[in-house]
Amino acid sequence: MSELERAKVLFGQGLQHYAAGHYSEAEQRFKQANELAPDRLSILGNLSAALLRQDKIAEAKTWALKALSLDAGNFEACMNLGACLQKEKNPAEALALFEKASALKPDSAEAWSNRGQALGAMKRHRDALAHYEKAIALHPGHAEAWTNRGNALNELGRLAEALASHDKALALQPRLAEAWYNRGNALSNLKQFPQALDSYQQVLAIAPDHADAHFNKSLALLSQCEFLSGWAEYEWRWKSANFPSRPLVTDIPEWGGQAFAGSLLVWAEQGIGDEILYAGMLEELQSQVERLAVTMDPRLIPLFQRSLPEVRFLPRDTPLPSRLADRQIAMGSLGRYLRRQTADFPPARDGYLKPDQQRAAGLRNRISIPGKRVLGLSWGSKNARMSAIKSLRLQDLLPVLSLADTTAVDLQYGDTLAERRMLEETADIAITHLDDIDNFHDIDGLAALIHACDAVVTISNVTAHLAGAMGKPTFLLAPWSKGKIWYWHEGHSRSLWYPSVRLYLQGADDRWNAAIEAVAAELTAEMERV
Repeated sequence: MSELERAKVLFGQGLQHYAAGHYSEAEQRFKQANELAPDRLSILGNLSAALLRQDKIAEAKTWALKALSLDAGNFEACMNLGACLQKEKNPAEALALFEKASALKPDSAEAWSNRGQALGAMKRHRDALAHYEKAIALHPGHAEAWTNRGNALNELGRLAEALASHDKALALQPRLAEAWYNRGNALSNLKQFPQALDSYQQVLAIAPDHADAHFNKSLALLSQCEFLSGWAEYEWRWKSANFPSRPLVTDIPEWGGQAFAGSLLVWAEQGIGDEILYAGMLEELQSQVERLAVTMDPRLIPLFQRSLPEVRFLPRDTPLPSRLADRQIAMGSLGRYLRRQTADFPPARDGYLKPDQQRAAGLRNRISIPGKRVLGLSWGSKNARMSAIKSLRLQDLLPVLSLADTTAVDLQYGDTLAERRMLEETADIAITHLDDIDNFHDIDGLAALIHACDAVVTISNVTAHLAGAMGKPTFLLAPWSKGKIWYWHEGHSRSLWYPSVRLYLQGADDRWNAAIEAVAAELTAEMERV
């Protein structure tokens, strides 16, 4: 048998393995075939595709570029390289390649569907939807296009239609793991958590190591206060593409929850609000170890060092001292040992963060007006994924701002001048803004300003966490479903993590009116009770 004939046999075996989902074996056969018959476009294309299926992105990209160097107009190479760029979070360049591919094969449903995915990654969801529908028109049986269409509808807030689109995909291809995963996400956004969990289980029956399904399953469980199973699944976050942080690289053994006579390092891993939330467990943790060191955002350290003087706080993302600790744990993993059931949450507590009392008193003198209650306001989020869902306009808060015997203080970070001016011009209401407090960089100053207020009205952002952690009466406006973070648990009108925080949900129609009116009514009732 000649080398070419042996290459053909190996190539055929590779195709069989690929069709059966045995991508590692397919990769091996394609590589062997390429050694015997180098630079065959069919071999290079399938090798790149097999590597993509295993998330070996850099290697897949190398072979796709090799194929394009041999034939700049090769459809498969354009598609594979575009997929690599998409996984590298470079959707604009990926889109250009998918557009080239669809120009080469205008009737390719897959190329149109991939164009939609790139557009979706660029947050052009309406354009993405049109591309998915083009793909479906070309090939009504294209299950991936149907579930991708569902994702676009989900982003556009058309949740029932999104669910129907995922169901159509599964009717066409019942073992399509991504469609089950997407269906679970749609059901979670519809607050149908038992059904969402069933969908995630279907994913895991097909693909047991599907990290995103494990992670999103954890969020659904934690939302419903199913802590034991939720925290266990939450450990999959490190393998999820949707989780932005990476674990600490260290040879210090991980802490397993037992009390011990030694030093423990707790390291920050998520955003500043999450650090404040999880730090609510540090007081309990101190009683279980001899010494405690905690890394966190440097902006928080002055406030935390004052509040927990026996804990050693260090800036996150800086080199750690040698021999710092005998054991270590990620901050987000503390709940596995300290919040295993609802009864583990303190039913009532004073705030665990202690602001600078002298600074707060000085600020109170500046913002208070005799006979008026001082409300701190925060209405915007800068979260890249959820800001539009979580945020309000300042003028939306008019029912609160118009309350008698009330004055408002700006706790919002960022430039709010235009919004404050518009409010003053249209409603003749002025919001106090202190130029010398940087609400983003000076967290200790923001904490003092919050403490100087009588109460806080805020969306789900850092201000909410700070106010709750200081025990300040807080009225929190949260999205109805999508954008409502798991720790504002379902079925609770008060926060488990911050007992002073009351929750007011957006309407299922995405309108805030009723929630804001409810906050205004509660504030009025409180004034009447004084």
